[in-house]
Amino acid sequence: MSGQEAPLYRRGKYWLGWDRKRDGSLRSPYLTVFWYDTATRRVRSASTGTTEEGKAALILDRRYLSDVTEAAAFCHACGQPIAQASAYLLTDAIADYRLEWGDKRTSAEAIETRLNHVLDFLGVQDKSGGGFGLGTSCAIACSSAFITEFRAWSQATPARWRNKAGEVTVERPRAPSSTEASVAQLIAALNHAANADPARSDKRPAYRPLPPSQVQRAPAPDRRRPARGDAELCG
Repeated sequence: MSGQEAPLYRRGKYWLGWDRKRDGSLRSPYLTVFWYDTATRRVRSASTGTTEEGKAALILDRRYLSDVTEAAAFCHACGQPIAQASAYLLTDAIADYRLEWGDKRTSAEAIETRLNHVLDFLGVQDKSGGGFGLGTSCAIACSSAFITEFRAWSQATPARWRNKAGEVTVERPRAPSSTEASVAQLIAALNHAANADPARSDKRPAYRPLPPSQVQRAPAPDRRRPARGDAELCG
């Protein structure tokens, strides 16, 4: 990977990118995980065997979680378990939750959609210079201020569905219950971080999903329903 090329994804000492030769051509057609090996004092690499960023990032996550010297739940100085919500990123908590629990459920697709909505919020905040973003820690994400801002953004962001060709087929105001589904899934991810053994976070959310009586609404008449097979877009 060229030293001038920004990593596509990074966790701890590991980063994701393309393995390129000196002339810029690809050494491998697949995305590669890189890391600096302090024992050999050189950059090592391992092919992911895929060109899809999402799958490659998941492979990097697995390598990161299996490396106890790099996991966020361990102190780099003394090796003792720690649980610092201020040092553990929300994006990492979501990735670990999906890897270790969510993606194994029959409802994995719904879990992914709900959490992607939270990730979209972080991305929008980054681009707009908001108070939150991809660098948001679990400690910040557990606060009432975070969830208030997320709810406001979510309610102002329409729900969109697309067909297999990627074309948006339906766009409508987001139902409050849809926002609260993402809130509930976020709470589950944050609690997963606190429940890990050893724990990765010492904080738990200071909020709960709104009760159904506050978010349910009667369906509006004459609205087109998404066609069978259409998938909801996040954000």
